[in-house]
Amino acid sequence: MNTPEPAREIDMLLDRIVAAINGIYLLDEAALDAMAWQAKKCKRTDPGDARMVLALIADIRQDGKAAEQHFEEALRYGWYPLLGMNYATTLRRFNRVEDALHQIQRVIDQGPGHYFLSALDSAVQCAYFAGRFHRTSELIATLCQYNAPLSREAEAMAETMLVLMPAVEHLGLTDEATAAATEQARSVIRRFHPRARVSIDDFIGQDDHLFLSRTLLVPVSFEEARRMDLELMALQAESDIPLSTFCVSLRDNPAA
Repeated sequence: MNTPEPAREIDMLLDRIVAAINGIYLLDEAALDAMAWQAKKCKRTDPGDARMVLALIADIRQDGKAAEQHFEEALRYGWYPLLGMNYATTLRRFNRVEDALHQIQRVIDQGPGHYFLSALDSAVQCAYFAGRFHRTSELIATLCQYNAPLSREAEAMAETMLVLMPAVEHLGLTDEATAAATEQARSVIRRFHPRARVSIDDFIGQDDHLFLSRTLLVPVSFEEARRMDLELMALQAESDIPLSTFCVSLRDNPAA
């Protein structure tokens, strides 16, 4: 008779913290302090996983710098898909979608496996939010090759790309240009509200010429959104990113 191995303390900690992040239950400061103490105890036996738990605790506490520090320390003990996916999720919550996409791409590069399809779906979302339209379309096509069901978010993006890509290709827009323009707006959001839940409204227009506009909707007041947009316009004025065919702006999101 085989006796099952007892669950590792670090695995139980990780399960609890992930459940809290997913909103299954709430952890107060006392519970977080206790979990952090347990994770620090596990540094000797499970140094990478223990630091990942500490990173996720920092994420819950909305401390982006501490979360990044713990994740980077965890990476020194070896990268693996779960670490990459969790790091990407935290980066995305702090509006660092380009960095999140980089972590997810590492998972995809490993090829089919336990996290492969979920990584593809997450990459679709990050690529779209980052303004990488060509990459978004490629990732959607890859998911379709595996006959994988898309998440509700990725499915909505797939429908959006059917409308956007003809304009993107007609205008000759590259991922480098559109991602750089989008990142400028993200940098302003991070300065004011690092964890703001941003929505996106893409619009194809035609005045005297065809153009694509992207509006990042931020859950702030009209006045604050205006201040943020003015700062973005100042950045745009100093950059060499062409704005005649692809323009990005910031607006308030009354629906948030």
